Amino acid sequence: MQKQSKKLALIIFLLLIFRTVKAETVLINEICWMGSQESSSNEWIELYNTTNQNIIVDDWEIIISETKTINLKGIIPANGFYLLGRNKNQAELDLIHNKALNNKGEIIKLIDFNNNIVDSIDCSRGWDYGSNETKKTMERSLDLKSWQTSLSTGGTPKQTNSLIEKTVKQKIPLNEKENSVPAVFLSLVLSFASGGISVWLKKLLNRY
Repeated sequence: MQKQSKKLALIIFLLLIFRTVKAETVLINEICWMGSQESSSNEWIELYNTTNQNIIVDDWEIIISETKTINLKGIIPANGFYLLGRNKNQAELDLIHNKALNNKGEIIKLIDFNNNIVDSIDCSRGWDYGSNETKKTMERSLDLKSWQTSLSTGGTPKQTNSLIEKTVKQKIPLNEKENSVPAVFLSLVLSFASGGISVWLKKLLNRY
């Protein structure tokens, strides 16, 4: 009996570790903080499961600026999305809630069942991306590290985020930079030298 209890305790412990490890790979992926052209209440938040396993989000929470709490439930499919919003008529919502987002900015935290912060974003001084005028959302770039404004009005709920090409300023290779100074110096030397040679030749011809 004691052995069975130990085995059961070990299994529960391993399951808890497994759930916690998997939880770390759920991201706040897109935020429609401004609503839609039809209604400002059409706000939504999208979560993204980056793993190849389904993740149970029962007893998880989203906390908004430490004043509003949304209790999650259900499953985020492997490599899939989880959408929570305020409008019950919005298609594909996994969870309906009544917590509004302030257009002036918010802090959003995703908390797991062990009260660990899985992901968070601090826009308390104003939303970094997205537009209330065009109704384009704030979404993660495809590298999942940075944020951007969606290319599409209304964003990309439950779809892959926008592919935005980042313009990179062309850099001169270090070896070219190193060679540029001697090259300029050499050209100047040759210029002065050629001028001196031409003067010397003129003097020599005048003697004859």
